[in-house]
Amino acid sequence: MLHDNTVWQVHGASVTHAGLYLPVCLESRVPCNPAEKISSGYKVVEYLVYIFDLCPALLYHLLPQKFYYHFCKLVFGTHMVHQSHKLKEDLLAAHKAFLKFIYEFKIIYYKCELKHLDFI
Repeated sequence: MLHDNTVWQVHGASVTHAGLYLPVCLESRVPCNPAEKISSGYKVVEYLVYIFDLCPALLYHLLPQKFYYHFCKLVFGTHMVHQSHKLKEDLLAAHKAFLKFIYEFKIIYYKCELKHLDFI
């Protein structure tokens, strides 16, 4: 759905407006509108906030369900390993999420066929 220019523009505006609701510690790193600046001037911290903090909410109804749930496994695992206080159970859950993400990546994006791997 994001390939549609109108949807992409609305999504970009949503990113900009979501900055109002970010915690104070992230206010200085509010991502710019990706429809306008994603390929020029987007900083690494902006990408991190955009992908791992905003996209899980903003892509909920935009991505097909299998792609959304696949993406959320990556986000969940990343959030777990970046916690300052980690429990063993959290790390095991993150490990499981990463393994599922990798396995599903093979199935969803290149159908486990090595001849398709060059396109990834």
